[in-house]
Amino acid sequence: MNWVQVDDEQGIDPALRVPGSTILVFPLTTLAKQLAENPQFDLYEYYVTVQERIKELRIELAADAG
Repeated sequence: MNWVQVDDEQGIDPALRVPGSTILVFPLTTLAKQLAENPQFDLYEYYVTVQERIKELRIELAADAG
C-alpha cells in the first residue's frame, strides 16, 4: 500500500491506497476514533479485519470489472 493525501470538503487526511485499485484505508482517522471511544482497542484485531475487508473489496472490484 502507498500513502496518499485525500482532500475533501471536510479537510485533508492521510490514507493508504491499495495498489492497482481505488480502495482507500484511513488508518490514522480510524485509530484515533477507536482509541477515543475504547482505550482497550485491539490493534491486531483491527489490522486483521482491514486485511480481510481489502481482500473482499478486491474480489468485488474484479467481479465488477469482469
